[in-house]
Amino acid sequence: MEKIKLDLQRDVQKFLEDQGLNADNKLPPDPAVPKNRVYRSISGCFGSITLSVTFIMRLAIILADAIIHCPNSGGAQPKICALDLLGVLGLMGASTRFIATSVLTFSQIIGKFNEDADCAQAASALPTGVFSAAAVFGNVEAACSLAFAKWNPDNWPAERTVPEAEEEEDDGDLIIPDV
Repeated sequence: MEKIKLDLQRDVQKFLEDQGLNADNKLPPDPAVPKNRVYRSISGCFGSITLSVTFIMRLAIILADAIIHCPNSGGAQPKICALDLLGVLGLMGASTRFIATSVLTFSQIIGKFNEDADCAQAASALPTGVFSAAAVFGNVEAACSLAFAKWNPDNWPAERTVPEAEEEEDDGDLIIPDV
């Protein structure tokens, strides 16, 4: 309601000035960038910078881990080394994306649009997703193959019986036994 009132007051002032009359108590012009856009851009910029720093720290941790798992000697573990490399590539793309996003939101604070930053953050999305997904699926496969190698379904009971003390009562309440 206040915005409508101010807009109407500005329109009346402009009309009076156009008619050659002197208008006292002039309102300042509307801001170039609305406050809510500025606040959203500041919080988006801060969040993007925080995420980019987080991904850079994760990148440093994976690089340190790759140095341990990928030695020059014959004891190298090639699968772990390859997964580390995929993780490094994914984190490099994610870091690039969030740095470009922070540049984009920072320029929106002053009401401008940075096409280069928009292009960079959009272009880094595809390789980031591909490399990160490949690293995750490779880790899942490695973990599951190790778990299934030790799993013997013959050692599991065919039917699980629940002791009477743990069965549900007729009214639906579950009795939790004392330990």
